[in-house]
Amino acid sequence: MIRKKKTDTDVAKEIAVPEPNHRRLHLQLEEAERQLYDKRLKEFCDWYDPI
Repeated sequence: MIRKKKTDTDVAKEIAVPEPNHRRLHLQLEEAERQLYDKRLKEFCDWYDPI
């Protein structure tokens, strides 16, 4: 019985995982959404008090 390692060339081709392809999409917020976001962020900052 022959045992192969994942570093062997013939095995490495078969188990290779492609690099992830990240895409970012930034959406503009409406004024009301921005105000709500800022309000919630301020509420969280007031609530979260690191020691």
